[in-house]
Amino acid sequence: GGTEMMRLPTLQHDATELVSLQPGVQPGSGGFPTPDVRSAGAMDDQNTYTLDGIDISDNLVGNGTWLPVPLDSVQEFDIGVADPNSTFGRSSGAQIAMVARHGTNQYHGAVYWYHQNDQLNANPWENNRAGIKRTELKDNRGGFRVGGPIWKGKTFFFANYEGFRQRLHQTSASFVPDAASRAAAVPSVQPLLSLWPTPPPGAPDFNGIAEVFSGPLQTIREDFGNTRVDHIFSQRDSLAAIY
Repeated sequence: GGTEMMRLPTLQHDATELVSLQPGVQPGSGGFPTPDVRSAGAMDDQNTYTLDGIDISDNLVGNGTWLPVPLDSVQEFDIGVADPNSTFGRSSGAQIAMVARHGTNQYHGAVYWYHQNDQLNANPWENNRAGIKRTELKDNRGGFRVGGPIWKGKTFFFANYEGFRQRLHQTSASFVPDAASRAAAVPSVQPLLSLWPTPPPGAPDFNGIAEVFSGPLQTIREDFGNTRVDHIFSQRDSLAAIY
């Protein structure tokens, strides 16, 4: 249920991260915000994600969902890791079924904010190896949800907004010709070599190729919101409008 999901570890506050906590699931090559996971030997693009019975699998990228599913917008999360029955039967990987949160006869809501920054984190191993100090990280994810009755017992509403802001200097390594290789090059090649970064003194060197590190600023700004209205006509008939 929704309460239990809130207590499980999700770094990006995304319901699909719960997939990686299941038995028989192995991490793949990465994936953001949706984790790239392989279920019981099946590849990541063989997993199926549904929300209220609608397929939201990202078939273009090959893993995860094309629709954001913040934890505060999901009421139920169910997964079959392997051997799905005819209830699903779409693909050979994991079958992840989610139910969207909706309003009830009681008013409920929450306001949340999750924060990370470089002052709270240790320096990555790669930076320590290269002698690079901790780089900037400012990671903020926050929002709210609210739901309740419009007409008790008949009509209900729910709304959720989540914003994500990040500033990150992520260190990456590149390999460029060292000073000796540049000096030995023919004059016609020198203009091309000048386009490469110059390795600093003491940079790791591998037979004429030096390793240099860079950390350009990366910024991310994302906003997601959804609203929902449910109306119950009878025990058999109901209508949901979702945007």
